[in-house]
Amino acid sequence: FNVLLNDLDNPPGVYVSKIDIFGEKIVHRIPIILEIENGNLFDVSLEIPPAFSSVSPGDEFRANIEVYKLGASDINAVLEIHIMDLEGNIIAYETQNLTINSREEITKFFSIPENAPFGDYVFHALIIQDDSISSSSRLFHVVLRDPKKAADYLYFVFIVIILTSSQP
Repeated sequence: FNVLLNDLDNPPGVYVSKIDIFGEKIVHRIPIILEIENGNLFDVSLEIPPAFSSVSPGDEFRANIEVYKLGASDINAVLEIHIMDLEGNIIAYETQNLTINSREEITKFFSIPENAPFGDYVFHALIIQDDSISSSSRLFHVVLRDPKKAADYLYFVFIVIILTSSQP
């Protein structure tokens, strides 16, 4: 669901936090993502392919960004991309200048740092042109590497080594 807030005190951007609900034996964490926009020059949409919705430290992460221009003429803008945890710590950041005709599709790849703690992260994109800011964000997870995948990979490497070493 969407909640519309009119907040003149905070500048446009993406704000992340969490609500922790404590039970007798468990803690349930609810991620909170608040996007404050202004202007109406753009619309931004993000998609994280299912294969990248849960990644491990050191893995590659991919997101698809679509920017739609809502006006008639070409517009130069800046794309800002952040990956941050629910404490607001940024683990990846990138900017790119764009000329937007009507619609731009961009695919971004990031390597998740080896020392990234397990947990929920937010990928968000801001399109900025003068005072107009539009944004979109998606949640993804950094998880322990699947031991079965790692074992399958090592088994594959082992077979390749045996096959290549057995050839004259």
